[in-house]
Amino acid sequence: MSWGGARVSNKPRALGVVRLSVGNENQTGEETQRTRISKRADAEEMELVGFAVDIDVSASISPWVRPSLGDWLNNKKDQFDHIIILKIDRIARSVRHLSDIIDWCEANGKGLISCEEGFDLSKPWGRTIAKILAVVAEAELDAIKARNKASRETMRKTGRWPGGLVPFGRRAVKGDAGFTLELDPSTAWR
Repeated sequence: MSWGGARVSNKPRALGVVRLSVGNENQTGEETQRTRISKRADAEEMELVGFAVDIDVSASISPWVRPSLGDWLNNKKDQFDHIIILKIDRIARSVRHLSDIIDWCEANGKGLISCEEGFDLSKPWGRTIAKILAVVAEAELDAIKARNKASRETMRKTGRWPGGLVPFGRRAVKGDAGFTLELDPSTAWR
């Protein structure tokens, strides 16, 4: 809390980080993330100064270029002492990005706390656990990419259309096995 620009509270200040991927319905929603982060800040006796909320943003994007989190990291780093995330994949899905954020936190005197994984970079084993979890998160991202690629390849081989922008002159038609593309008679040459 500040009064006329001066800081009144002596509590450590925390920034909550909320991220949801593009079009992924099977993930923890924004309100759940906010609630869990708020409870962790209260339990740690921290003042929650705000949330960096990035919706429809992949974890494969560097934290420094995300619309909301990037603004906090690049322009408002003096306004918080700790970053609280629900779980590791909300801030990074690559070992490199997590290592970069850990190094940034150390260089700038910031803590990084995960509600679910239970690590806190200010604790002795925190950095080790975080880096191990980053390897797991990166492997999970690679597995997701491989499954998506295999699914699209299978769809193409069976004549199914995997989705996306329909090419000009074609239309998507739903059949028993999914969507296919066919010539669109309304755009055919007459």
